[in-house]
Amino acid sequence: PGLPSVPVLFADRYDRDALVAFLLDPLKTRLDGRMPATQMTEQEAADVAAYLQINREPLDAKERKILNITAPPVEVGMKAFVKMNCVACHTIGDEAATSESRGPGLAALKADRGCLSEKKKAGVPDYGLNEFQKRAIKLALAEIKSKPKPQALPALERTDAFLMRMNCYACHEWRGTGGLEEPRGQYLTCDPAAHSLGEIGRLPPKLDIVGRKLTQAWFEKLLWGEDGGVRTHMTARMPRFGKANVEALIPMLEEASKSETPVTMDTSGLLKHQRGENGRVLMGIGKGGLGCVSCHGLKDRKSLGVPVINLTQTVKRLQPGYFKELLLNPQVTQPGTLMPPLFAGHKKANDEIEQVWTYLKEIDQSRLPEGLLQTGDYELKPEKEGKPIVFRTFLEGAGMHAVAVGFPQQIHVAFDALESRWAIAWKGRFLDAMTTWEERAMTPAKPLGEGLLSMPVRMPLANFGSASDAWPEACGTAAGYTFKGYRIGKEGAPAFLYEVGGLKIEDQIKPGADGKSLHRLLTIHGTGDGWFFMGLSEKAAPVNVVFKDGVAVFEETISL
Repeated sequence: PGLPSVPVLFADRYDRDALVAFLLDPLKTRLDGRMPATQMTEQEAADVAAYLQINREPLDAKERKILNITAPPVEVGMKAFVKMNCVACHTIGDEAATSESRGPGLAALKADRGCLSEKKKAGVPDYGLNEFQKRAIKLALAEIKSKPKPQALPALERTDAFLMRMNCYACHEWRGTGGLEEPRGQYLTCDPAAHSLGEIGRLPPKLDIVGRKLTQAWFEKLLWGEDGGVRTHMTARMPRFGKANVEALIPMLEEASKSETPVTMDTSGLLKHQRGENGRVLMGIGKGGLGCVSCHGLKDRKSLGVPVINLTQTVKRLQPGYFKELLLNPQVTQPGTLMPPLFAGHKKANDEIEQVWTYLKEIDQSRLPEGLLQTGDYELKPEKEGKPIVFRTFLEGAGMHAVAVGFPQQIHVAFDALESRWAIAWKGRFLDAMTTWEERAMTPAKPLGEGLLSMPVRMPLANFGSASDAWPEACGTAAGYTFKGYRIGKEGAPAFLYEVGGLKIEDQIKPGADGKSLHRLLTIHGTGDGWFFMGLSEKAAPVNVVFKDGVAVFEETISL
């Protein structure tokens, strides 16, 4: 359907490799966009080229053999190109056609001369116009001559003309015109799981109100950019026409798609009722949910049932007014859709739709709705990352200022930053971050592994008369300690920094070489007498701190 195109026999004019290159990027050769880039793979382009040229010798070669013509020099062809005024329409390399080479204005043309003449004359191009086309052109010329400045066409007519010229009607329907007829439509398929959607699941969408549906940014992705496709269940591919060719279509569609009663929506997220968490509940299948995830996927998760559009990019893709319009009355907004009127009868439908929008707006920072959320979605796995994970959280056994450190060796520790001491260690799985990232109350996380070891509740350094004195029971700030953060080393393991009595300490724990124990390295910078160190092992005893050049170092092994 649509406008006539170049016969496929023209493929005989191409060298095989040149034809493949053309099929991959037609816009590089023909800038007008009538032959768009169809997102073929190299293999697909090679297959099409082979089919078009199968069992045929290039046509130009046959002509030369029959007529015994030798190839003329390039200079001769260039002179003929200019003499025949080909430069009026075509470019030569990077040089565009000049205004001097173009013909007279339309108002100056005579309807019985030139290409419209009944008799063919040398030097006048023959465009193969039929009688209907000639008559239409003559009527148009008469209209131009009678009105020096013709009135601009309405948006509907301009849009129709543009869709016709670019052959968009070959695939899309717009206000009852165009669309795939069944003989060709049957070749468009979809994911087997989407068969129950019928035509809407395999045919390109209607464009009736697309101008108030898509955002400017998404139009650009679809028409000449990348990653604009959201119907992953369909095998059809959206061609790329080139920005210069179709950019003017966007404002036409926007004007032609205006609603007499526009729908507005508050997208600020400032009102109390717009909480994204409420929208998350509405999209899920749990209590209070509408079951949106039964058909729509989010992020990397497929829907629970029939696969339709993934909603991750909704806020970037759809205009807010259309989003609300669709959810309030799906069948009127998008005839033929299988989406039910989920908000029908809801007294707070407007508020609830804004809640869903807010949730989708914050999707990168939010957990998935009930139905898509799986156990382990938020589990931190240093063994998968291949490097240590440092995670600040509320942690049972390490307090409200815990800094947990997970190692790929599946041996983990947690530092209590409030009291400046090591608190716990464990083996196996590390942590689940869901309560930290998603709960406002931030319920303390729990170590997921086994063999939990609670470290002695005491500080590593104390200053007193002799090693026989009782070790101080005070911890943290009560013992004079000040936490100074931590420094990440080259391997990703942190060294915790704190101070006490003028001393600066770097305290680091890593998995031991045997993979079953912990190795601690504590470095003290400073000077002074009467300082003692006590380690974390069960048999630890006070050891006098002796500074050498202002540094003292202690190492110990902690069994798990």
